[in-house]
Amino acid sequence: MRNAIRIGAVILVSALILAGIIVAVGFEQTAEAVAQAGVVSFAAVGGLLVLSLLVHTTAWSALNRPIGHDIPFLKLLRASVIGRAGNIVTPSTYLGGEPLRVLYVGQAGDLPYHEVAGTVLLGKYLEAISFILFAGVTAGIAMVRYRASLFGPNLAVGIVLVVFAIGLLVMGVVLWVSLLRRRQPLTVLAGSLSRLPIFPHRMSRFRVRVRSMEAQVARVFCEEPGMAWRVFGMHVLGHVAIFLKPALFFYLGGALVLDIGQLSLLFVVGQILLMVQLMPSGAGILDGGYIGAFALMGLGGAEHLAQCMAYLLCLRFWDILMVGSGAFFASRAGIRLLFSRDQPAEDKGTPDRAT
Repeated sequence: MRNAIRIGAVILVSALILAGIIVAVGFEQTAEAVAQAGVVSFAAVGGLLVLSLLVHTTAWSALNRPIGHDIPFLKLLRASVIGRAGNIVTPSTYLGGEPLRVLYVGQAGDLPYHEVAGTVLLGKYLEAISFILFAGVTAGIAMVRYRASLFGPNLAVGIVLVVFAIGLLVMGVVLWVSLLRRRQPLTVLAGSLSRLPIFPHRMSRFRVRVRSMEAQVARVFCEEPGMAWRVFGMHVLGHVAIFLKPALFFYLGGALVLDIGQLSLLFVVGQILLMVQLMPSGAGILDGGYIGAFALMGLGGAEHLAQCMAYLLCLRFWDILMVGSGAFFASRAGIRLLFSRDQPAEDKGTPDRAT
């Protein structure tokens, strides 16, 4: 009950922040921009959202095959929707909903959680590496396109982009080398926790499961290179779908034709802010970042800012549908579990399969 009240309070605050920004930009202008965009623009953004979701689920399905998991695609798709909904309402759009995916598939397929978590973890690693490549390229394009502004009057923003690009490069190299050398950083962390005088037996079992999970990740990555590269390519396609969202929205709405430099800047700004979105759907944080990006691009007039808010409202429209769909699937899974006659395995977390 308390958690529900907290979530409701956060959503209310987010709505108030968003409403305040709309009023500041201009309610009538924003409403006109939404009407100008029309159904086609909203549908195009939704289509790209569905495309990215299908790509993500297809990649996850491919990662299940090497470990012998035969999970129906629709079940994985529902789990992806639940995970995406969790990402939207939690402080990070990249990690918040991943435990929900593991829980849903583990319960629905009666599978060991550590094996399901291994497929999710390897998927996140490959998604991260593909994102690092794509975001690094777009950051470079944005810095070249707006070098006079980013390394002049907006030097602080330019420094943030440079640090972001360098940090991505370092993280990508470290992650790739760690996978190739089969390093197990989570196992080391779990081992440190197991030495604490807090639930020592449970923490010891947890360390064993984490070790088994990371061994599975390393084995699949090193022994199935073709599959790993295919999944990497799928995630690149997913990033391209996100990259094209503002291009299609503004073009089909007859408002703007954005060049690759502008799209690159919007992509990088959006992804940086969504890493620490703080509020559901990034309310306030993402809006301020996009408005600042529009101003940096020379589109800071009232009409362009209203069009920017129309696009952000489009994103929130689909976010709301995604959260509603995720909640629906999660509630159905909870009801089935509650009234199921079959009892789940005694310990689905034990490493009962060879890795």
